[in-house]
Amino acid sequence: MLGKNPDKNLLNHYSNELQVTKDTPPAFFVHADDDKDVPVENTLLMYKALRANNVPAELHILSEGKHGFGLGIGNDHIAYWAGSLKLWLNWLNKK
Repeated sequence: MLGKNPDKNLLNHYSNELQVTKDTPPAFFVHADDDKDVPVENTLLMYKALRANNVPAELHILSEGKHGFGLGIGNDHIAYWAGSLKLWLNWLNKK
């Protein structure tokens, strides 16, 4: 998205995992392994950065869904994530 040879400062600025601090809000991630637009490794880096800063986070990687699968209506395998989000938000609210 930043071109073939992005400026290092620009790359650092848009690398979300490099912007995480202890004040970053909690995050819930769901990512499809077959996403061709955004590699799942980006989400893994962000999750790792959150954990390193003791920021609550939860991560779900689905084998299917590609990019932008939404609520997964009509596909139970994908749709389960919304229930997991509800459980996580309830857990977070009790913390």
